[in-house]
Order: sequence, then C-alpha cells, then structure tokens
Amino acid sequence: MLSKYFSNILIVFFSIFILLSCSQSGDKKIGSSMHSSASGISAIALPFGHDYYAGGINLYDDERDMIKRLGVPTEKNIQKCDHIAYCGVYIYPFGKFELEGDKEGYLYVVSITLTASGIFGPRQTQVGDDMESVIYKFPHEKHSIQNKKRKLYGDEEKLYDKTYSKVRDEELGYGVINYDQEGNIVEIIYSDGRVGFMSHWLIYKVTNGKVSEINIYVGTV
Repeated sequence: MLSKYFSNILIVFFSIFILLSCSQSGDKKIGSSMHSSASGISAIALPFGHDYYAGGINLYDDERDMIKRLGVPTEKNIQKCDHIAYCGVYIYPFGKFELEGDKEGYLYVVSITLTASGIFGPRQTQVGDDMESVIYKFPHEKHSIQNKKRKLYGDEEKLYDKTYSKVRDEELGYGVINYDQEGNIVEIIYSDGRVGFMSHWLIYKVTNGKVSEINIYVGTV
C-alpha cells in the first residue's frame, strides 16, 4: 500500500516536471521569435514607405521637438530660401538635420543625414553596417547588373514614365544598387514611388562594403 502511495507521488512529480519543461521550452521559442522581430529583420521584408525616421527623429517633426529630443546642435544656420521662406541646417556630432518652413521658429525636418554609428535609421540600420545586412531588410529580387545598376525591386523606369501616371504610388516604389567603375557598391537607393514634391527617399552611401552614411529626405520642390 505504501509503495503504491509513493508510486502515485512519483507519477504526479514527473507530470509536473514535464509540464514545466514544456512551458519553459515554449517561452524560449516565444522569446526567440520576439528577438528576431526586434532586430529589425522581418520574415517578409516590406518596401520602403512610411518608415520616415532616423536618429530618433521623424521627417516633418518641428524644430522644437527635435531639439527637445537631441539637445542643442553644435552648429545652426538659418537663412532665407528661394522655394520657401526659411531653410535651416542643424549639425550634431552624429549627423545633419535640414529643416524648412514659412516662418522662422516654425521649421520642420525635411532631411536627416547620419554619419556616425550607434544612431539608428529605418529598420535599425546604422553607419558601419555591412551592406548585405541592409539589403536583406528590404525586398531584394535577384537581378543582374546592368549599366552599373542592379534592381532590388520595383521599376525605376516607371517612376519617370508619364504613361504610368495613374498607377498607385505604392506600385511605383523601387530599390536599386549603384556600382562604380570597378564594380563596387557605392550607393543603395530606395524610393516610395513619388517624384518631386512630397516624394520620399532613403539613400545608403557605401564605402568598402560598409554603410558610411544614411540619408532620408522628402522632396520639397
């Protein structure tokens, strides 16, 4: 009778142990999945569009919000411009922010350029990243190099072809790699599918296979 009692206890003990083991295994899988997502690399990479931010600042943020987040710039230059009342350039140790507006003191971010590592651009990319890691965070179809260019997705030709003027903007977005004469990647360009005013662009300058500069901007003319 006593042995049967201990046998039942052992069965209960092992049942609890197995349940706890399964639970911990499940937690690890969930944590792993979340970590993969937080790394900025999604299972299905989306085209560039709507992730118009870098250095903790979004395009269209105003001057006051920018300074509140980043602090006072090391250098600041505001002047009158031809296409709009005022243009401003704000220099920080890690990059440059360009602002425009109709009234001094009410300027908005139209361009962000990052030149130092540790400050993140779209999809957790930063200066110093390997170019391949950047490419894989966006759609990347397999195309050959033609005229020192390799298409990643979309069609750059359509963007400037008036016969496609009625096609939705999202269908015109594209990504392309530019090469130098020696066949080295020098630039990775992404467009959201617009031309001129209110178009959005993301450009990675590449030096020796590494990102040397990130520029995201909105067309203002």
